[in-house]
Amino acid sequence: MGAAQVSASTRASSRSSARSAVQPQATTAGDELSQARTYEVVVIFDPESGPEVTEELIQRASAQAGSAGTEVLSVEHWGKRQLAYEIRHKSEGNYVLLTARGAPAGVQDMSRMLHLADEVLRHKVIRVPDGAPSAMPDAQAVELDLDGDE
Repeated sequence: MGAAQVSASTRASSRSSARSAVQPQATTAGDELSQARTYEVVVIFDPESGPEVTEELIQRASAQAGSAGTEVLSVEHWGKRQLAYEIRHKSEGNYVLLTARGAPAGVQDMSRMLHLADEVLRHKVIRVPDGAPSAMPDAQAVELDLDGDE
C-alpha cells in the first residue's frame, strides 16, 4: 500500500469514529423530564367544518401528544377570524390556541397529525422560552377591579 492509500484509510476510520462519538444516546425517563418544555400551538381550522369536527381533532391531537408524554394544558378558542390572505380558497378560519408541556417528541407527533388533517388550514408550533410570558394569561394574575373597590 502506498502512503496515499494508508492516509486515506486512516482518515476514513477517524471520520467514522468521530461520527460514532457524536451519535445521540438513548433517552431515559429522567432525560424526558429534563427536556420538558412549554409550547403554544396555533391551529387554523376550515370554517366550513363544524365545531364537532374541530373538537374531535383537538382531542385526537391531545391524545397523540399524550401518547408521547406531552400534556395539553389548555385549549382556547379564538373563534372565526379573517385571514390576511386566502388559504385553500378560504378567507376565514377558526383559530384555536393549544398550550402544551412536555418532551419535543410529543409536540412533533401532534404537529404531524395536524399537518395531515384535511380540516386544518395551517398550524404553527412555538416553543415558549423559559421564563417568558405565555399568550394565555394566568387566571389568577388577571384579576380586574371593575367596581373600583379595593
